[in-house]
Amino acid sequence: MPPKQTAVETEAKSTLDMFSKVADGQGNLTQVFREIEKDRQAFGIGSAQEKAYTESVHWKLVKSNLLPEISLKYASANYDNLSKDGYITGESFQRFRVATYKDMNSVEKAMNHFLMKNYDDLKNQTTPGYGTCVSMDDINQAMEKAKAARTGQSSDTASDGQQSQVTKSSPKVHEMFAALTANDGDLTNKLMDASAGGITRESLKHALDFDGHYTKFLNKTEVPVVRNMLDGFDDISGGDELITPLDLKYFGGKYGERTTGISRQAPIRTSQDPIKSFGNWEK
Repeated sequence: MPPKQTAVETEAKSTLDMFSKVADGQGNLTQVFREIEKDRQAFGIGSAQEKAYTESVHWKLVKSNLLPEISLKYASANYDNLSKDGYITGESFQRFRVATYKDMNSVEKAMNHFLMKNYDDLKNQTTPGYGTCVSMDDINQAMEKAKAARTGQSSDTASDGQQSQVTKSSPKVHEMFAALTANDGDLTNKLMDASAGGITRESLKHALDFDGHYTKFLNKTEVPVVRNMLDGFDDISGGDELITPLDLKYFGGKYGERTTGISRQAPIRTSQDPIKSFGNWEK
């Protein structure tokens, strides 16, 4: 007999089903967000169950390849708020993000990350190579491509690049997650800045610096991985100044990489930062 599903997983699956209907044009995105808020209130805002629920919904969207479509539907529903003078520009998007990001749950943040990360591609949907902003036509065309990529339907307008984002992984990405998930996520834990709640550029630099003076902190496989993470920081973090565990989960899942061994929970914030103490030898 299969194990009994927890309330968190039951509600997360129900929410995913609602998102699936929205993607297929049979549901309302506003209604789904209302249900998410009801579930969050029921579990207790800020509780371990509430966090597990929103993270599970986010992860299920990634694994089912629904995140691109839902994010684009989110952009369509919020077009008036995202746009300025009828178009979404980099400036108008940043303004919306700064104003609302703090109050978003992790599911909405994931959609926001997707839109920001793919902004340059979105603005070139209807005018390849000449796009200067995102129009509703750009969003609608990108939505068709995302649906074709998810369902496997052939489409003359489907983007080969977008399809490959979901199904293919580069050697560097594969090596990164092999290292991050080895030994129950030992490297991930080494790189986490507990005072910030995730991996920062500084924690990556300090890890490399520390290893350069105190050998065996990083092994031969980990050193190039940390360097590649520093080079691709914006890509992994979705444009933020912090790589959270959920960012790692999302980034790995998008490329089909296993992320077992990486905890979904952010490290506990403390007043001290052990990573920064690596630089004490300089004093």
